[in-house]
Amino acid sequence: MRSRFRLVGIMITVLAVAGLFTGCAPRRLSAGPVPALPPLAATPDDLKVIVAMVNGAEITRYSLIEVMNHMSAANERTSLSGSREETRKKALDRLIFEELAFQEARRQGLHVGEDALDRAMGTLRANLGSEEAYNTFIATKGISGEELRSQVERVLLLRLIDDQEVIKKTSVADEDVRKAYERHKDRFIVPGKVTVDDVVLFLDQDDPAAMAKANEILARIHADKDQDPSNLAVDGTFIVQRIDLNKEKEPALYDAARKLKEGELSGVIRASDSLHIIRLTEYLPEKQKSYEEVKGRLEAELKVAAQKERRRAWDRELRKGAKIEILDPEGGKTD
Repeated sequence: MRSRFRLVGIMITVLAVAGLFTGCAPRRLSAGPVPALPPLAATPDDLKVIVAMVNGAEITRYSLIEVMNHMSAANERTSLSGSREETRKKALDRLIFEELAFQEARRQGLHVGEDALDRAMGTLRANLGSEEAYNTFIATKGISGEELRSQVERVLLLRLIDDQEVIKKTSVADEDVRKAYERHKDRFIVPGKVTVDDVVLFLDQDDPAAMAKANEILARIHADKDQDPSNLAVDGTFIVQRIDLNKEKEPALYDAARKLKEGELSGVIRASDSLHIIRLTEYLPEKQKSYEEVKGRLEAELKVAAQKERRRAWDRELRKGAKIEILDPEGGKTD
């Protein structure tokens, strides 16, 4: 029994399948990256410590530590945080769920064909890179090739039962997709784009001579046959840059640009930072994406949410009548 749970961490590393039933964690905005909890070191002694029993099947502290480390690393990538105790509880819940699902697959007589198992083993070997790397891998983990093959079979069996009990039992009605579109239309707005050639003048706006110098530069641009600011000979009093204007950050320039036609020059503009002369090079208005344009993406999102809810419901179904004993890290019963 124990070797099966020891291999959970191995399959996380090689096949990235230990989170099969929990799905991808949702991304949440945060003030910055969330540091992962320092990884815990799983030792051979942890194989001897039983943290839970599921209908007589043992879950060891070794497998719990491996899943906790995996979940902590995933939290860092998705900007989700969690204490060590929260992570431990979620990891143990995951292991219990997967063991119940595995037992249910066996009860229903689901079977993984040898061809499918051979292909999965071939993929695993290919990911490791060479036969030598494969042999080194199983030697380092202290397992046999048969033990590894057995664990791969377990993963495939979990996929089969998940497909049967979750994927095939989950659907999203067109009406629900359309309602979601109407509720969240603001998510599907393509922002407008205002691109200008911006002449930024390094002049003191309070200096009476500054406006005269700015108008002189404007006249030089007008005199150019292309009226292209980038053709100006730089004299150290200005720079020319092509930028996309932000309405909130550059309100004076944005408002001036919106009054221009493409290729047209502005006058001298007093902005908060300096004097400017702009030429509108491109204007793309804000666009609302149609339902047809976003239907596929939105339907996929709703399916993921529906599948997560179905897995939670299935977890509750599997736990009914199951004998689950939660033990402390030292293997003793807890209240």
